[in-house]
Amino acid sequence: MFPHRKPCLEARKAMSAAALKLGSEACCASRHEETRKAIRAISEVTKHRHVKLVSSGNAAILAVLKGINGRVMIPDQGGWKGFKSYPRLLGLEVCEVETNLGLIEPEVLGRAMEKHKPKALLITSFAGYMAEQDVREISRVCKENEVLLIEDASGAIGDYKLADGSYADVIVCSTGAPKILNVLNGGFISTNNPEILGNAADVIKACRVSPVTCAGIVEELKNAGRTIKALTRAAQLLKNELRGIVHNDKRGICVGIELSGDAKKFAVKAREKGLKTEFGAALLTPCPAYERFLKNGAAIELKKLDILEMSEEKILEIAKILKSMDINK
Repeated sequence: MFPHRKPCLEARKAMSAAALKLGSEACCASRHEETRKAIRAISEVTKHRHVKLVSSGNAAILAVLKGINGRVMIPDQGGWKGFKSYPRLLGLEVCEVETNLGLIEPEVLGRAMEKHKPKALLITSFAGYMAEQDVREISRVCKENEVLLIEDASGAIGDYKLADGSYADVIVCSTGAPKILNVLNGGFISTNNPEILGNAADVIKACRVSPVTCAGIVEELKNAGRTIKALTRAAQLLKNELRGIVHNDKRGICVGIELSGDAKKFAVKAREKGLKTEFGAALLTPCPAYERFLKNGAAIELKKLDILEMSEEKILEIAKILKSMDINK
């Protein structure tokens, strides 16, 4: 078994200290101070001036979509399942852009936008957590077509290149588990356009976040860059060892593998052979799955692991187990 992802020690200490203030005279002042600290920290990372904290990443997506007046475009795979359902909850039409197993190609995106005339594009920073999107070029195409770019950065916040407010008009992020900011609940919206947050005010008010969560976010942000670097390094180690890799030449925090046999049976067998965390969470997601890629295969969920505590040898154990199963049978 492998170490399960937990909030960092500093985050747990900060959250405990904030929790001990609940119900005390200092609670009200503490709530506002913890929130302010989290907002400042997020703003520095995203380069957005306006930030709102909410109870989950899903709440962040729903709040932003509430202000959209028109069609919403999403990738045909490699996104988040809420991309399909949340616009429809608000009566918005959804259209898809064809991708290369989740990766958006700018030329294809431009033609799709000319055809469908969307008002907003929803993407994840890493397609299916497996491959870095060219957010800079995607942003260029969006601006040319006057389309709002909403980047779900749950898997990339704190990265040196992604989750950059210079390109995304809006960044939404989950701070639940197992995400880069891993405080088990919460999320946020950041933007340079205050009107977007104004349109979402009632949803934001209904989805307030705890000061305990805010305290954890501040500490987790300090480790975010290291966590992503460790995850992408672990992913590359596995790619060097395994065959049938999806997006072998792209940076990612999970690893996709194509299979010729039954993917669900393969995932079950892998779990039985020890590919699970110490808390019992499976390390393989069988595919096809919209959130990963739409081919027969599996995704190795490195983000479920306490990656900063894992040695190179421990990471390579994953490849050893998979190779012992004969990955293409």
